[in-house]
Amino acid sequence: MSIIIASLSFVGYSVFGVPHAFLLAILTGLFGILPIFGVWMVYVPVAASMYFQGNTFAAAGIMIFGVLVLTIFVPFILQPYLGAKKSGVSALTILLGFFSGPVIFGAKGLLLGPILLVITETIIVEYMRYRISGHENFVPEKES
Repeated sequence: MSIIIASLSFVGYSVFGVPHAFLLAILTGLFGILPIFGVWMVYVPVAASMYFQGNTFAAAGIMIFGVLVLTIFVPFILQPYLGAKKSGVSALTILLGFFSGPVIFGAKGLLLGPILLVITETIIVEYMRYRISGHENFVPEKES
């Protein structure tokens, strides 16, 4: 995910003419790994710098790009989709876990929410497969 974040941020920084776009993209990717900080620690100062240099259009573009793509699209849509595709679990389950986990469990719910929902979904799916296959009526024969 860090490489995807770095690539997307490089494109965004380059489009809006940010100097040292490659270096800033690498920093954005690295901050994307850190759960406490996040990518906003890079694109907000870059936008502020562009604003104070007098380039209001670039500052607004970087902020809009940062919020919509780097802060919303990547962690809430792309990451659950890729994680679900790789693990074979529904992307909706992972997304609901990211939203409901912190509400139910607080800060540790960011980690617990998706895990518990994936476990619950797996149990339900496996139980349904077991019931559909007809094993609930299986009675072993006694050998004479």
